[in-house]
Amino acid sequence: MFPHSTDILNLLENAPEQIKRHFITRQYGIHENLLEQGTPPKQIFILLEGSVRAFHTTSKGNQYLIGLFGKGEVMGEAEILFDSPCFCSVETISQCKAVLIPKPLYQDWMDHDPAFSLHMNKLLAWRLMRISERASTHLSFPMEYSVLKLINSAKDDETLDLNKENIAQYLGTSVRSINRIIRRLIGKGLLQYEDKSLKIVSEKDLAEEMRKYE
Repeated sequence: MFPHSTDILNLLENAPEQIKRHFITRQYGIHENLLEQGTPPKQIFILLEGSVRAFHTTSKGNQYLIGLFGKGEVMGEAEILFDSPCFCSVETISQCKAVLIPKPLYQDWMDHDPAFSLHMNKLLAWRLMRISERASTHLSFPMEYSVLKLINSAKDDETLDLNKENIAQYLGTSVRSINRIIRRLIGKGLLQYEDKSLKIVSEKDLAEEMRKYE
């Protein structure tokens, strides 16, 4: 999750009145699509409540998890500027509430509110850094390190529900491969698997295990 994601809530509250009065707020149930892969977005979404998952589906039908996101996240902000098709779909995984902002209003807001424009620049820069870091990790380290790093990052992000299926989709591998790695980490006493979610037994031991690869 973007470390400053909740700042957007203050920006929403303090947006210029000529912008703010046109905001649209909607409720969503579970398994509703906010964005659809291959379709250009007509508005951006700012999540006020709940959690969503972003995923890309390959031509062979395999799903690749981009991430799980929660309160304060912005979606569709890049594609809408260029009328580009969405690279991924965004689906609700809980009851959600979001603010919808059509393209003309989104552009007006950035033009008239430097604080909002700066926030969006920071968000796009942070996402670019995360993508680069993720690609570098996959290319430079074994899969077990990628699993350890993902689990370690999840401890401070309550939107990340780390079950084996999500880890496999996020890292672009099979559940079978993740199962083998998880069994080894459980055998080392680093993890527990309860209620279909992974729990860290000792953050210190997990950090020491990661340092073996660094």
